[in-house]
Amino acid sequence: MRRVFLPTMLAALLAAGCTTTYSPAPVYDTSAYSGPVDVTGGTYVVAPGDTVYSIATRNGINPAELMRANGITDPTSVAVGTELKLTVSRAAPVTDLAREARSDEVSLTEPAQAQAAPAEEVVPPSKVKPLGATRLVWPCAKAELLRTFSDEGSKGIEVSGKMGDTVVAAAPGRVIFTGDNVSGYGNLVILSHDEPGLVTVYGHNADLLVKKGQRVDAGEAIARMGSSASKEVNLLFEVRYNDRPVNPVEYLP
Repeated sequence: MRRVFLPTMLAALLAAGCTTTYSPAPVYDTSAYSGPVDVTGGTYVVAPGDTVYSIATRNGINPAELMRANGITDPTSVAVGTELKLTVSRAAPVTDLAREARSDEVSLTEPAQAQAAPAEEVVPPSKVKPLGATRLVWPCAKAELLRTFSDEGSKGIEVSGKMGDTVVAAAPGRVIFTGDNVSGYGNLVILSHDEPGLVTVYGHNADLLVKKGQRVDAGEAIARMGSSASKEVNLLFEVRYNDRPVNPVEYLP
């Protein structure tokens, strides 16, 4: 049985997956889903280091549904040895991308060699898509794409830059996670936005400028670009909409 560790968070978050190690990392706002919960008949026995969120991400399950199916009210205090009923997957599981190393951290397969994307692949402003009623702004200065959404194993993009360049919020929202202990992301910020189901992820930072729970505006500085968990300075940027990763370039001006 594979085991993972992710930071303990309230029921508003699940995050996990750069240049050296990478994960597609489902990110959930657990308050966004209120429909019926369907169980599969499968079960999972909680192991040391497991959390509701790490179990959910391994199975592509919304953690809110997993909690409701098992009568869990506090996601931070699930006892080792507890047998949990698994719910129907609503996102692609990441077990096929992960390999176990130490029992207390996520260990991930090496991605394919990243290649720079030609400038003409960037969607022109006239074709930029909105995400519901929200339009994104670039989270950093537009530059060479070191990794594209279509690269093998990639669920976001990596944008080149200089150490200390400003990283900004791509849309108004609230900080739901900051930290540096999610393998492959380095210093990480995750924002949940006013558009229901919209979450953005900012990784590889040198410094974090915001705290969990803080409200931010579009274009507000949230971090400084760096090379944490990466071989070179860049911003790892991911967009999740209704529990699914989408190509950020299609939504950026």
